[in-house]
Amino acid sequence: MNKYILLVSFLSLSYFAKAQTTNPGLLVNIQKASQSEINLYNTADLEIGMLVYNTDVNRIFEYTNNGFTQILTTNDVNETITSLVNNGDGTFTYTSEDNTITNINGTDNQVITSTVTTPLSLVNISLEDGGNTNINIQDADADSNNEVNQTFAIVAGNIALTDNAGTLNLPLTDIDSDITQVVTTGNTISTHTAASGTITNILETVTTFEQDDTTTATDPAATGEITYTDEEGTPFTAQIVSTEADNQIEVGTNGGAYLGPTVYTGTFIISAEGVVTITGIPFQPSQVTFIANANVESLNIDSDNGVGNNDRGIDNSFGTMNGFARNTDGTLVQQAMYSGGHANSINDNSRYASSSNCIGVRYGNQDGSSLGKIEGAFGSFTPDGFNITVNYTNGVVTDNNANPLINVQPTDVNAEALLIIFTAYK
Repeated sequence: MNKYILLVSFLSLSYFAKAQTTNPGLLVNIQKASQSEINLYNTADLEIGMLVYNTDVNRIFEYTNNGFTQILTTNDVNETITSLVNNGDGTFTYTSEDNTITNINGTDNQVITSTVTTPLSLVNISLEDGGNTNINIQDADADSNNEVNQTFAIVAGNIALTDNAGTLNLPLTDIDSDITQVVTTGNTISTHTAASGTITNILETVTTFEQDDTTTATDPAATGEITYTDEEGTPFTAQIVSTEADNQIEVGTNGGAYLGPTVYTGTFIISAEGVVTITGIPFQPSQVTFIANANVESLNIDSDNGVGNNDRGIDNSFGTMNGFARNTDGTLVQQAMYSGGHANSINDNSRYASSSNCIGVRYGNQDGSSLGKIEGAFGSFTPDGFNITVNYTNGVVTDNNANPLINVQPTDVNAEALLIIFTAYK
């Protein structure tokens, strides 16, 4: 503690002596060291209040509980604070170190005057507080009459601009244009007249829009194809209906795609050999199915065999037939099958199947022997139906007897008929 008081006393004396006279004998000798040397000091050898002069920053540092702390100089403590505020109205407020406020007027209220020194040439501008300058207002040629265009006219195909300096001609031929006619056919909708007087017709371009929507003898499969032909004669087509063979969509009466009926059910009766033609189907079918029953021969029947009990002939034979015909990519496929018996007695059954026919009924007796067959081979599909070739085959049983219930002949089948129910598909 005594060392610290002694050190302060020395500093005070030094400052006082410096203010009066400079006596080197009164100066305090302070240890000098660089920052790196200070960093190597052993804190055990240091005491609070010791001073060191840092040669790196040229400042005196005192050792405290927080380490070496820089000691302020007179320059540090004598820094003053002032302010200058812009009041926004052309004035400023200045506050000095002792808080003295001074208002400063930044506006200039000088009067500006002008004097014509030389008419149409010089004007002198003067300030109230002194200072002046000459401004040259003279036109380059000092001629006030050359600033206005006096006339504007079209002369010999040129634009003529006339003023005091003369006439300037602008040739219109340099800015005219020509139109080259490319399309030479069509309706004239306007004309263009060039600067040269040439007249060119503006033609409406000609295009076509057609649809193949009507079936004719030369075009039996109209597809509704739309053809657009542009101005250069190039056609572009768009399909409405595909041309695939199994496509069921067709062209409607208004040219659009149309899907009509695709299934149709009907009947017909076979009563003799020959070709049976079916018409009236509202489309051209691609396949058809058939069903028939032995001894069901008309559209309306509600009865027994119509002959008598225990009849051994064809009238007492029964069974069910199914068949079909189909056109697949131009290839015809058909099939028929039948299974039946006899009402007199059932010792055996009657069976039948054929891939060469779409209709087939094999009448059998009580022992399953054939009493005759009715077969139908499919012919072809037509635009509104189909046709079948019918064939009758005699039976193999002969039983001559005066009793009609027992009498059986091979030709009995020729008196038979069949009701056929069919379903056609587009």
